[in-house]
Formats: sequence, C-alpha cells, structure tokens
Amino acid sequence: MTVDTPSTDEFQPLARISGLKGIERVSCFQALNQKAMARFYARSIGRDYRDLNLVVAMLGGGISVVAHEKGLMIDGPDALEGEGPFSNNRSGTLPPGPLIKLCFEGSRDLPAMMRQINGEGGLVSYLGTTDIRGIEARIS
Repeated sequence: MTVDTPSTDEFQPLARISGLKGIERVSCFQALNQKAMARFYARSIGRDYRDLNLVVAMLGGGISVVAHEKGLMIDGPDALEGEGPFSNNRSGTLPPGPLIKLCFEGSRDLPAMMRQINGEGGLVSYLGTTDIRGIEARIS
C-alpha cells in the first residue's frame, strides 16, 4: 500500500482558479517532502498533522510554498512549470506581458521556452551557476 506518492492532488476547488478561463491551476510540487516536513513539525510539537493548518516551504531545485489544512495539501504552486518563487534554476512566476513577448521573439520554440524557465532560469540565468557556495564566495 502506498502512503505518500511523489505527486498528489489534494487541491480545494478554489485553488484551481487561475484568473483566466480555460487555464486551470494544477497540483505539481514535491509532495513527499512537503508531507514529511509537515509530519516532522507536528511530531516536534506533540501534535497530529491531521489537526494542524500549516504553510510549508520546500527549498530545492524548485521552491514550493504549500498550504496544508488538516493533513491535506490544499493549495500550492506548479513548481515544475515555473509558478512560485524563483530558485537555483527555475524562473518562478514571471510578469505575463514580457514573457509573452519573449515567446514571440527570435526563433524560440516551446521546448526552448520550457527549458528557459525550468533549467536555465533563476540564479543560473543571472549568475551562470546554481552553486550557492560559489555565489557566496563571489560575494565575499
């Protein structure tokens, strides 16, 4: 029996509303880490995860900040496709106007744009690296 799957969908219906009819928000973030840290915190304060409402931030290749309500992850970003804060190699949520213009400039196709926001975005787009220790050394 599977207890926690790597990806799960526990969104409330309102979390699916994006602001543009025809585009629905999806549940796509590191559910295993989210649930594990929420349970760890609950145990550390002597409570049951299913009794708590939490906001959990997972910092990794992507960053996901997810609302947990009574043991369910009810809202969060589609971190895989760029929603949320920017990270080491992901652009995060971008202003739509400039992003749309960028899509139509030059010879960028869909795979190139997806690579640009997920793999070539974030810190690597500004600093050419995802190595935080190296970035800190450059600052020093």
